Amino acid sequence: WYQRRVRVIYARGSITIDCHKCLNINHQCSMLLVKNKEFLTESSRTIAPYLFHKDSENDISNRSFQCGRKADGFKLWFCDQVDDLDAQATLIFERNIKFKKIIKEDERFEPVNPDSLTHCCFKIKVT
Repeated sequence: WYQRRVRVIYARGSITIDCHKCLNINHQCSMLLVKNKEFLTESSRTIAPYLFHKDSENDISNRSFQCGRKADGFKLWFCDQVDDLDAQATLIFERNIKFKKIIKEDERFEPVNPDSLTHCCFKIKVT
């Protein structure tokens, strides 16, 4: 099961991981992994006008620590210091596999998006 997912990940140029969802971190935190490091350099040069509002006296985007990925990196590092994220991820993945098996075997439910690593989506069959 995992080997197939890992092959799919390696075939991609990038992958985004929402750590607050898949690692059960209680802070919003995400990471982007890329094969080609030039991609990060080019994409960080993109101007995002929706983040910065020059006409507002309350705009703190240029002075805000949260308006960058340094904050996410720090949150991820800090949570790993407090709790073993590898063990946490393994527990979440194992529970997800177990719950998906229960859903698949119960005729009252229909699995939805069974390829998700961290989420178990299903719907109740109407009889």
